Amino acid sequence: MSAQHFNTLHALVQYVASLPFEGDDASDYTRQWAGGTHESAMELASVGWPEGAKLASDKAVRMANRLVETTGIAQCDVVEYDVIGAAYDVGAVALGIPEAWGMLAPQEARKAIRIVLNVAVSGGVPASSITARGLAVTALVLALQARGYPVTVDITQGSGNKLKDVTVTLADASTGSQLDVDRLAYGLAHPTMFRRLLRAATCGVRNEGHSSTTSCWDHSRVADDVGLECDLYLGSAHLHQVERWQDGGERWILEEYLRQTGA
Repeated sequence: MSAQHFNTLHALVQYVASLPFEGDDASDYTRQWAGGTHESAMELASVGWPEGAKLASDKAVRMANRLVETTGIAQCDVVEYDVIGAAYDVGAVALGIPEAWGMLAPQEARKAIRIVLNVAVSGGVPASSITARGLAVTALVLALQARGYPVTVDITQGSGNKLKDVTVTLADASTGSQLDVDRLAYGLAHPTMFRRLLRAATCGVRNEGHSSTTSCWDHSRVADDVGLECDLYLGSAHLHQVERWQDGGERWILEEYLRQTGA
């Protein structure tokens, strides 16, 4: 089947809401494994996941401190005035600063960075590992944005031959809009994003994952290959890759930040 792309998380939610419901969604096991119900998944995707956003923000701050300790890099913004420049600064003169002119200073243009995460995982991967991986990616995005790098974030659920591939854009650097951290954290880190919303999008029905219509599970490729042009691609998680996220991915964030920025 052909691939399907959603420009926003909201567009994905609207599509999933239009799908028929099939099967039992009420068992405790299903809810625990999936991370919540379809209803809770659609609500979180609509309003965001502030708890996850705070965890990612805290992680980004810790990474900033480690970056300074590791590389000695520190950045401090100061306001300077000069008697030469392109614009007369009325506000500064009103404050009693003599001969204050705003001066246009050249700034280094930061390269745009595109990150793609394949959110598919092996069935035995715990939800905690899905969350740890997603929060690590979110923290990396925050760290790059704070340093002035425009970041585009896409997630994908590459499926097998029976079902279509689905991709969703969570952040688009080309729009210049403010980063929605609550929704970004949900899309990257909450298990219901993969195990509820994207499974519904690939199967064409809302349920626990199995569809009698397609006679298969979602058959997502748990692989490290990528057919998308990007600066950083994270393949879907096998059971043997869980160890990478045991420390919350903090070592990986630091290494990837240095690699992307050349710091």
